[in-house]
Amino acid sequence: MRTQLLERGLDGALFDVGDGRVLEGDVMNSLCRILASMEDAFVALERRGVNLKMHTERLDPETGKLPVYHVVHGRE
Repeated sequence: MRTQLLERGLDGALFDVGDGRVLEGDVMNSLCRILASMEDAFVALERRGVNLKMHTERLDPETGKLPVYHVVHGRE
């Protein structure tokens, strides 16, 4: 359903970035599909009890990577 909604909603759509660039066509389509995939990932994290803000605060300053695992032992 999301695919159909994106196709219909993006037909002829333009995004004015605000710095003189305008996204449209395949670039706009690609951006929206990436954002939709990100939304799916965020929803999956939230369903597993991982708050996105808290998760991003766990960024490793040395590697610049986020944790891959979320381990719960008892209530902690």
